[in-house]
Amino acid sequence: MKSSALAQSFIVLILAAMFLGNQPWEEKAYTEWTQQDVNKIRNHSPWVRQVNKDVGKGSPMDEPDPNSAIGREYRTGGASDHPNAPKVERNDGTFLSPNVETLTFDIRWASSLTWRQSMVRQAQLAGVPSAMAAAELAQSSPYYMLTVSGGPSSEYSGLIEAMLRQSAYLEIEPTKQKIAPGLFGVSLQQVDFYFPREINGKPTIDAKATKVGFYCKLKFSSIHAEFDLKKMVRQGKPDL
Repeated sequence: MKSSALAQSFIVLILAAMFLGNQPWEEKAYTEWTQQDVNKIRNHSPWVRQVNKDVGKGSPMDEPDPNSAIGREYRTGGASDHPNAPKVERNDGTFLSPNVETLTFDIRWASSLTWRQSMVRQAQLAGVPSAMAAAELAQSSPYYMLTVSGGPSSEYSGLIEAMLRQSAYLEIEPTKQKIAPGLFGVSLQQVDFYFPREINGKPTIDAKATKVGFYCKLKFSSIHAEFDLKKMVRQGKPDL
C-alpha cells in the first residue's frame, strides 16, 4: 500500500512539474502562440494578478457597515445572527451571506513585452489588424504601465486624477521605496497607471528588487497586488 501511494505521489509531482514548466512565453516565439497560450498569459501568468473583494451586494464598498446585519455576516463569513440564515459557498471555500458578493479585479503589468505581444497575437488570431504594430514591440516607454479593470462600472465613474494620486503607488521590495505614478488614464471599465522607470537618472526598480507591491483606491475598493519580479523574466532579463 505504501509503495502504491508513493508511486501515485511521484506521478502527481511529475505532472505538476510538466504543467508548471509549460510556459509559452519561454518556449515559443509570440507568433507561434495559440489561443490557449494567449489566454494563459492574459489570465494566469506572472504579469497578471487578481484581487477579490467581498462587498455588500448592490453597493460596492471596501466593507459593509460593521454594525449592520450585512456587516455582521461579512465579518463572520456568512454567520448571520439567525441560526437558520442561508449561506452560499465561494470558490475558495469561504461561506458568505447571499447579501454579500465577490468582486474580481484584474491588475496587469501592461508595459511588459510579454503583455504587449499577447495583444498583438490576440489580434492576429482573431484575424483583425492590431492597433499595436509588430515593429512597435521593440520600443520601450519611459513608464511602467499597470492597468486595473473589473468590478462594476460604478468603481470608475467620476474618478479623477487627484483622487487616484492620493492612493496609488508602487512599493519596491526589499527597500520599501515608494514610487508615485506620473500619469493616469481613466475609461469606463479601466484605469491605467504610468510609473516612471527612472527618477533623476536612477532606475526606480533596480536589479536588487525582488517584488513590487501595487496599491490604489478606486471609487470604493482599495486594491493591493503583489508582483514577483523573479518570475517576470524573458530570456534571462526582467520584462517589465
